[in-house]
Amino acid sequence: MTITLPLLDLLLLVFATWRISYLLVHEAGPGNVFRRLRDRFPAEGRGGIGDALACVYCTSVWVGTALFMLWLTPLWWLIIPPAVSGMAIMLSTYTGVDV
Repeated sequence: MTITLPLLDLLLLVFATWRISYLLVHEAGPGNVFRRLRDRFPAEGRGGIGDALACVYCTSVWVGTALFMLWLTPLWWLIIPPAVSGMAIMLSTYTGVDV
């Protein structure tokens, strides 16, 4: 079975993966939900959930896998909001213009 991934879909997946991974690893989130998640699973250096939540590279593997599986469903459009957010944040960061 061959899956063809159009460039626009790939970019949506990339930006959404980065946004959600960064959110999980570095941001507190609404009501500190992500900070509390990281506090509940501290990084211990043994390759567990806490270690994954301490590393954008590690988290992005799992987030990217989940988003790709979501992309294969009729709910693929749920990928768009975090992708747009990720694009806006990256553009703001690289241009120095606050959005």
